[in-house]
Amino acid sequence: MNYFFRTRAAGSGNTTNGLIRMTYGNTGTFSNFSSCWETNILPNLVDKDTGAPMNGMIRTMKSMEKRAACSGVCNPGLFWYTLDVTTGPPTSSCLSFITGSISDRFAPVGLAGIVSGLIMFLVWLFQYFLWCKYDE
Repeated sequence: MNYFFRTRAAGSGNTTNGLIRMTYGNTGTFSNFSSCWETNILPNLVDKDTGAPMNGMIRTMKSMEKRAACSGVCNPGLFWYTLDVTTGPPTSSCLSFITGSISDRFAPVGLAGIVSGLIMFLVWLFQYFLWCKYDE
């Protein structure tokens, strides 16, 4: 938790070494973030539309946690979103999974972009020679 400037010490404010103390409420216990979100936070939102992006993110993370056993994008998260906390903290981020799945699908698009760029360069080169004055 020190990597994220947090400590397990309960309370508010910072510790003497600048770590942020965790604040615990009396809302019961949860085995994962998703159940806390759905039970404790989502029903208490004033504007229900603000919860839609978070619900979408939780669905995405649930899918990635099942398929790639990862959590967090650039760095592994402090906890899983949908998996039980007894699973242990995440050890890998989802960046390699995301880039791998995107690169497979966008390789033809990238190749088409390179080919069309070369064709455009050749067209420009051919029409440039039309502008040149040739001595006879």
